[in-house]
Amino acid sequence: MTFHEVRESHSDLSTGSFGILEPLSHLPEVPAQEIDAFFCPGLAFDLSGRRLGRGKGFYDRILAKARNDALKIGVCHAFQLVAKIETEPHDIAMDEVISC
Repeated sequence: MTFHEVRESHSDLSTGSFGILEPLSHLPEVPAQEIDAFFCPGLAFDLSGRRLGRGKGFYDRILAKARNDALKIGVCHAFQLVAKIETEPHDIAMDEVISC
């Protein structure tokens, strides 16, 4: 997973996988240590901020490189909030979870 600098949404983004707008790959890359906040999707979250992903560890690996003060925000639908998610030592919890 890489992050790229986007200045103009109409010229710096193109439709990628699943029809989602993504930054063009030639744009300058932004290191995880320079990012102030991460919005992370998941299959489920619990009220302690634990996250169930898809099992490939993409978000856990990038969040492990983030600054300690970087905000980690889980984003989900209300039906994805569960009582408790079991985690492993490498799993990184969210600071906040936003649901709709």
